[in-house]
Amino acid sequence: MLAEAGVRCGTNSQDVDHVTRDVTKYIGDLLAKVREPLDPSDVAYLPQLRQEIKMFRSHITEEVKQMSKQELTDGFKLLYQIVPAPWLLLNINHNPSLAFTGQRLLEDPVIGARPSHAAKGQDINYEDILSMRREDGRVPQCVLLTGEGGMGKTTLLKLILEKWVEEPDVICHLGTVDLVFYVQCRDTHLNTFDGLLRQLLPQTLSDSDADFQLFKEIILSLNILVLIDGYDEVNDHSGRLVKELLHLPGKDVRLVITTRPGWDQQLSQLVPHTRPRCNILVLGITPERRVEFAERTIKVLVEEESQRSVITGRFTQRLEQMSQFLGEYLNTPLTLTLLALLCVEAPEEFNNLTTNTQVYEKIHDFITSKLVSRLTDKHVTEPKGKCDENVKKFLRFLEEISLRGIQRKEYDLWPETEAEIREKYQEYCASRGLVDLLLRAEQDRGDPASHRVSGERSTIIDLLVDVVRKEKRSLGDHLRGSKFDISDVQQEFRERQRWQNILLSTTGVLCPRGVEHRFITHIIDLCVMVTYETDELLKHVAESRGSEHVIQAVCEKLRTEQEWRIMNVDSWVVLPLVLKKVTPKNIYLIIYDPSTLKQCLSTLSVLAKMKVTIFLDFVYSLDIKGTSVISKQCMERLTAPGSKCTLEKFDGVLSEAAIPLLPHTLESLHLCLTLQQLTVLIRHLPHLPHLQYLGKYSYFPP
Repeated sequence: MLAEAGVRCGTNSQDVDHVTRDVTKYIGDLLAKVREPLDPSDVAYLPQLRQEIKMFRSHITEEVKQMSKQELTDGFKLLYQIVPAPWLLLNINHNPSLAFTGQRLLEDPVIGARPSHAAKGQDINYEDILSMRREDGRVPQCVLLTGEGGMGKTTLLKLILEKWVEEPDVICHLGTVDLVFYVQCRDTHLNTFDGLLRQLLPQTLSDSDADFQLFKEIILSLNILVLIDGYDEVNDHSGRLVKELLHLPGKDVRLVITTRPGWDQQLSQLVPHTRPRCNILVLGITPERRVEFAERTIKVLVEEESQRSVITGRFTQRLEQMSQFLGEYLNTPLTLTLLALLCVEAPEEFNNLTTNTQVYEKIHDFITSKLVSRLTDKHVTEPKGKCDENVKKFLRFLEEISLRGIQRKEYDLWPETEAEIREKYQEYCASRGLVDLLLRAEQDRGDPASHRVSGERSTIIDLLVDVVRKEKRSLGDHLRGSKFDISDVQQEFRERQRWQNILLSTTGVLCPRGVEHRFITHIIDLCVMVTYETDELLKHVAESRGSEHVIQAVCEKLRTEQEWRIMNVDSWVVLPLVLKKVTPKNIYLIIYDPSTLKQCLSTLSVLAKMKVTIFLDFVYSLDIKGTSVISKQCMERLTAPGSKCTLEKFDGVLSEAAIPLLPHTLESLHLCLTLQQLTVLIRHLPHLPHLQYLGKYSYFPP
């Protein structure tokens, strides 16, 4: 009929054939859906038919599972690669397991609790993250990993991906997982589970020839693990996807979600009650594993073995000294990685680091210099003077963009920001490739020097801004007439252990710019809200490199303290500067690092000339080389002719030559002695008429 109609109408034969094929296909599809009435004799075949349908579905399920696993595996091998400092374009990438060092994971029994409040939680090995049990005995179906930026949350998720692909038996229960899906909350192009399947498994969906609904049902019938990274960067699109994933039906759906502090409570409320949840704090690298992490990182960065050995030795030696002023920041994998990069790429600058602020300034300078060198070497053809000036202007502009991005949580550059950068660049330079390079750096760079508090509102910051604006002399004066509740400020300090380091860095940043006099009183006021430890206050003097304004602010607080406790090496160095203005009644001196002897001896000479009571503690082991020499030199300084100080207590190790130097003022003495030293002590005891307590000293490293 179609052919006859075509001839009569004079239609082109090819067009007729095309219509014929379409109609034939339509009729064929329609006939395929028509069923004949079931013959009574066919009823006996129904069980066989059901069994064949079951076998057919099982076959399709297994086929889809294997194809899906292969497709995901192929994609994940690229996805889980770690790129150290991608903004530097070092062309280095490695598997997470090559540099991964066991992190400290602490169960958080209270939603939103911080390390100081989660003491009752149990430590968890990363291998047990999918198999740990809650107090009620149930295995969590949703694990929330909370940690500050750079703590290694993303690396941990990528390690799970790697192990699922390469060694699933390493992590308990990972071997039972059929499929793993990975979601980044910063993405804006996905908002449904259907979209996720179409994006991650397009080839499997095509090759299986299955209807999408059937395909989805098959996927949900498998054991699924969903890794969701960075809930603190969630947007409207990814937020809808996360909510759907949390309520996803299925045979066995497990989720692991990472976020930063401040977002965990909101996320916890989204988890349905039917899905058992567990909160885990990611606390970074433990102090005893810092060296191991650094060695693994340097091994990735340096190929030549002899060179690697030298760099590792230099880094390890400085790491112990850095722990004095960086403290818990060295528990952050990102900080350790950047320091290792600095040690490899700029060893001279690395060796000269002495303060917290210097570390972050050098990291910032190092990153900037790498970018600038790429600009000037590869892209800029203008005269050097003009080029340098233009680059400086552009970098200043980028600083403004960075601050604005933090304030409005611009995790990925907004289109208008990217357009602004491109426009600004055209004003200063002329290379399209350079713009792309800088945009990539701005998009991908980490957050090493930023001490922001996870992008959330901060009572402490609000208080500081309000005080400075109203030009109050002290926080006390301000709080008496303001809306701020002192308990809220103290609560934030307790919840965020890093605030002490943030304040210390603030002092270090203000002093070189000559504006510390406007803020230092408020900074020190905030410090003493948490602790009156002398070491914590003296750190600000060291960080300021002897600023008179900082010394004065610290002395005002120390003036009311009758007892000072000095242990940090930086405190030993700056103590004489403070003693010129204020002197305590009692001072506890602790020496535990032989390498600080020079600084300690100088300070002891100053103290010997002052009327002050001293309690001295040598936290030394007998095994430490030079202990006998150190103890003798220290005692000689304190008991030199004309000494005005009173040594009332001594704990530690003394050499035979140092024991006779113990002064008659001593009231308490705890020593670790050999038999020969004991004989010397017995002979000297008559010269210690005020001695009331005598005992054995045990070495406990700090």
